Amino acid sequence: MKQGFSLIELLVVVAIIGVLAGIGGFSYVSYVDSTRVSVSEQQAKMLDRMLKTEAVAVAGGFGSASGCIPDDTVANCADVLLSDANLENPFSDFGDPVDLSTDCSVRGDMVIDANLEELQIGELSESGQVVTACTSDG
Repeated sequence: MKQGFSLIELLVVVAIIGVLAGIGGFSYVSYVDSTRVSVSEQQAKMLDRMLKTEAVAVAGGFGSASGCIPDDTVANCADVLLSDANLENPFSDFGDPVDLSTDCSVRGDMVIDANLEELQIGELSESGQVVTACTSDG
Protein backbone atom coordinates (compact mmCIF):
# COMPACT_ATOMS: atom_id res chain seq x y z
CA MET A 1 0.00 0.00 0.00
CA LYS A 2 1.26 3.45 -1.00
CA GLN A 3 1.69 6.09 1.73
CA GLY A 4 1.91 9.88 0.97
CA PHE A 5 2.83 11.63 -2.25
CA SER A 6 5.82 11.23 -4.52
CA LEU A 7 8.34 14.00 -5.00
CA ILE A 8 7.15 14.58 -8.58
CA GLU A 9 3.55 15.06 -7.45
CA LEU A 10 4.62 17.60 -4.83
CA LEU A 11 6.79 19.49 -7.35
CA VAL A 12 3.89 19.70 -9.83
CA VAL A 13 1.58 21.09 -7.15
CA VAL A 14 4.20 23.66 -6.06
CA ALA A 15 4.74 24.69 -9.70
CA ILE A 16 1.01 25.15 -10.26
CA ILE A 17 0.70 27.22 -7.09
CA GLY A 18 3.67 29.35 -8.18
CA VAL A 19 2.14 30.07 -11.59
CA LEU A 20 -1.21 30.99 -10.04
CA ALA A 21 0.49 33.26 -7.48
CA GLY A 22 2.46 35.00 -10.24
CA ILE A 23 -0.67 35.66 -12.29
CA GLY A 24 -2.58 36.83 -9.22
CA GLY A 25 0.23 39.14 -8.12
CA PHE A 26 0.47 40.78 -11.53
CA SER A 27 -3.30 41.22 -11.69
CA TYR A 28 -3.34 42.80 -8.23
CA VAL A 29 -0.57 45.29 -9.06
CA SER A 30 -2.32 46.19 -12.31
CA TYR A 31 -5.61 46.70 -10.47
CA VAL A 32 -4.02 48.93 -7.82
CA ASP A 33 -2.26 51.04 -10.46
CA SER A 34 -5.43 51.53 -12.49
CA THR A 35 -7.27 52.56 -9.31
CA ARG A 36 -4.58 55.12 -8.52
CA VAL A 37 -4.80 56.52 -12.06
CA SER A 38 -8.58 56.80 -11.73
CA VAL A 39 -8.33 58.59 -8.36
CA SER A 40 -5.76 61.02 -9.75
CA GLU A 41 -7.93 61.80 -12.79
CA GLN A 42 -10.99 62.37 -10.58
CA GLN A 43 -9.02 64.72 -8.34
CA ALA A 44 -7.93 66.72 -11.39
CA LYS A 45 -11.52 66.94 -12.62
CA MET A 46 -12.63 68.08 -9.17
CA LEU A 47 -9.98 70.83 -9.05
CA ASP A 48 -10.95 71.83 -12.59
CA ARG A 49 -14.63 72.20 -11.54
CA MET A 50 -13.62 74.11 -8.42
CA LEU A 51 -11.58 76.56 -10.52
CA LYS A 52 -14.45 77.09 -12.94
CA THR A 53 -16.88 77.63 -10.06
CA GLU A 54 -14.52 80.21 -8.57
CA ALA A 55 -14.22 81.90 -11.98
CA VAL A 56 -17.99 82.20 -12.28
CA ALA A 57 -18.32 83.51 -8.71
CA VAL A 58 -15.56 86.10 -9.14
CA ALA A 59 -16.72 87.19 -12.61
CA GLY A 60 -20.30 87.51 -11.36
CA GLY A 61 -19.23 89.69 -8.45
CA PHE A 62 -20.33 87.15 -5.83
CA GLY A 63 -16.93 86.95 -4.22
CA SER A 64 -15.05 83.81 -3.36
CA ALA A 65 -15.59 81.27 -0.63
CA SER A 66 -12.04 79.95 -0.92
CA GLY A 67 -10.00 83.12 -0.66
CA CYS A 68 -9.32 83.64 -4.35
CA ILE A 69 -9.46 87.31 -5.25
CA PRO A 70 -10.38 88.79 -8.66
CA ASP A 71 -6.74 89.69 -9.42
CA ASP A 72 -5.50 86.14 -8.72
CA THR A 73 -4.13 84.14 -11.61
CA VAL A 74 -5.57 80.72 -12.32
CA ALA A 75 -2.36 79.15 -10.97
CA ASN A 76 -2.53 81.11 -7.68
CA CYS A 77 -6.21 80.30 -7.19
CA ALA A 78 -5.49 76.63 -7.94
CA ASP A 79 -2.80 76.65 -5.23
CA VAL A 80 -5.30 78.11 -2.74
CA LEU A 81 -7.98 75.59 -3.68
CA LEU A 82 -5.55 72.68 -3.61
CA SER A 83 -4.22 73.59 -0.17
CA ASP A 84 -7.78 73.89 1.17
CA ALA A 85 -8.84 70.58 -0.40
CA ASN A 86 -5.99 68.68 1.29
CA LEU A 87 -5.81 65.99 -1.40
CA GLU A 88 -3.36 63.13 -1.06
CA ASN A 89 -1.30 61.93 -3.99
CA PRO A 90 -2.67 58.45 -4.77
CA PHE A 91 0.74 57.31 -6.04
CA SER A 92 2.47 58.19 -2.75
CA ASP A 93 2.71 55.52 -0.09
CA PHE A 94 3.37 58.19 2.54
CA GLY A 95 0.29 60.42 2.14
CA ASP A 96 2.14 63.22 0.34
CA PRO A 97 -0.13 66.03 -0.85
CA VAL A 98 -0.96 66.63 -4.50
CA ASP A 99 1.13 69.47 -5.91
CA LEU A 100 0.79 71.69 -8.94
CA SER A 101 3.77 71.36 -11.21
CA THR A 102 4.92 72.64 -14.57
CA ASP A 103 5.69 69.18 -15.90
CA CYS A 104 4.65 65.64 -15.13
CA SER A 105 7.79 64.57 -13.32
CA VAL A 106 5.85 63.14 -10.35
CA ARG A 107 2.92 60.77 -10.83
CA GLY A 108 -0.22 62.08 -9.17
CA ASP A 109 0.69 65.76 -9.40
CA MET A 110 -1.45 68.13 -11.45
CA VAL A 111 -0.52 70.45 -14.29
CA ILE A 112 -2.40 73.60 -15.31
CA ASP A 113 -2.71 74.35 -19.01
CA ALA A 114 0.25 76.65 -19.74
CA ASN A 115 -1.92 78.96 -21.85
CA LEU A 116 -4.26 79.58 -18.91
CA GLU A 117 -2.09 79.66 -15.80
CA GLU A 118 -1.34 83.42 -15.99
CA LEU A 119 -4.95 84.32 -16.84
CA GLN A 120 -6.91 86.09 -14.11
CA ILE A 121 -9.43 83.83 -12.43
CA GLY A 122 -12.39 86.00 -13.44
CA GLU A 123 -11.45 85.62 -17.12
CA LEU A 124 -11.46 81.82 -17.09
CA SER A 125 -14.10 80.36 -19.40
CA GLU A 126 -16.17 77.23 -18.92
CA SER A 127 -14.77 75.39 -21.93
CA GLY A 128 -11.80 73.05 -21.98
CA GLN A 129 -9.85 71.21 -19.34
CA VAL A 130 -7.75 73.55 -17.19
CA VAL A 131 -6.12 70.96 -14.93
CA THR A 132 -4.83 67.55 -15.93
CA ALA A 133 -3.41 64.76 -13.79
CA CYS A 134 0.02 63.27 -14.28
CA THR A 135 -0.80 59.59 -14.49
CA SER A 136 2.22 58.19 -16.33
CA ASP A 137 5.88 58.14 -15.44
CA GLY A 138 7.68 61.41 -16.22
